[in-house]
Amino acid sequence: MNWTKRILVTLTLSFGIAIGLSLFTQLEARNGGLYQSVFLNSARMLNDQNIVDFVSKFQLHLRIRKVEINHSIVSIDLSLNAAASKTDILHDMYEIPELIFTHTSNINQVFVRVLDMNNGINRQSGASLMAALDARRENWMPDSSKTTPDVADELSRYIESHYHVTYTNKFNERFGSTY
Repeated sequence: MNWTKRILVTLTLSFGIAIGLSLFTQLEARNGGLYQSVFLNSARMLNDQNIVDFVSKFQLHLRIRKVEINHSIVSIDLSLNAAASKTDILHDMYEIPELIFTHTSNINQVFVRVLDMNNGINRQSGASLMAALDARRENWMPDSSKTTPDVADELSRYIESHYHVTYTNKFNERFGSTY
């Protein structure tokens, strides 16, 4: 009978500790503490060591061709495929700065280039530029509603009103003007 009481007390104490730790970590995560999700915590300070892991979590329509980080600037080249639509391109150009500025504290500028790999003018790289985006943190407006525009016109208006965007003649020939 003495052993039964000891086992019951030990189980109860262990169960209480497990529940307490679980509640503590949930409370810390809500308050922005140490136990935040791995995605957010590991990307707070983006650098050469974690840039690949961070960018690989993006759910983009276009393939990432190249990623560079230089101090507080991230440059990303996207490869345009034949099936990509105008909305796909604009969505990716919208999402990349949103994700980087939302989940990092040390990145202040994001360059995104959309390259057409099929009809390359530049013989060295084999790619021609379709569109380019220069996003700066000071122009970024965190969206409190967290709803992503889903129509090409809405995406285009948002991007062009917050960032510097350049569309080449090749882009306009393939997809029409941005409005």
